[in-house]
Amino acid sequence: KKIVAEDIVFYLKFGLFDAAQTGIATGAIWTLLYGFFAFFEYRATVKSHDFKVVPVFETSFFEFNASGIIKAKTVNIIGMVLKIYRNYKKVKKEGA
Repeated sequence: KKIVAEDIVFYLKFGLFDAAQTGIATGAIWTLLYGFFAFFEYRATVKSHDFKVVPVFETSFFEFNASGIIKAKTVNIIGMVLKIYRNYKKVKKEGA
């Protein structure tokens, strides 16, 4: 794995008008969050992460914060860009 991620932080505090909708949305957010994290962790090394989803059942509310450090060698980034460019040209040529 050529990409390293450190100190990935995801914080979401939210509330909807209805407590039942807030509970359902909380479960859906956790599912999407860890689905995305599993996909990302398959492609990169994750050294540390902290996820928090805090439901507010009493009122409508939204607060969000995400941060982290992603490290990759420049030569690997250039290689990925070249692969993407070659695939783009190939697809464009086949479609024309």
